[in-house]
Amino acid sequence: MNDSGQATVEFALVLPLVMLIFAAGIHLVAYSRNQVLVVNSARAAARVAMTTGSTDAIYKAGREASPGLAPDRLSFEIEGERRQGGLVRVRARYRYDVRIPIFEEFWRDRTVISADVAMPVEIP
Repeated sequence: MNDSGQATVEFALVLPLVMLIFAAGIHLVAYSRNQVLVVNSARAAARVAMTTGSTDAIYKAGREASPGLAPDRLSFEIEGERRQGGLVRVRARYRYDVRIPIFEEFWRDRTVISADVAMPVEIP
């Protein structure tokens, strides 16, 4: 009995699975990084929202706090009353593209990273 090609055949069968797991691990790291950036963006936007009512300033602060995110996929929702002692809530949402072959069809336009932050209003 000759087993000279057995290791090569087993390697060829296992390689796609190993590559898929490797790609999924890289995307998990990228997703985690983007989650941290979205949280930072929401916090920065909420800090500006608690002191000013300018929507443009809020959006600008949120986008500047997350330079690694694509600005066209980052959006903000601002809620709350602009009165002393009130709460202002900022929800940051980021549309994350999954780029793992085969799996990107399942998650197309479905992966959204979001973060909610509430801070008390401080009117000078």
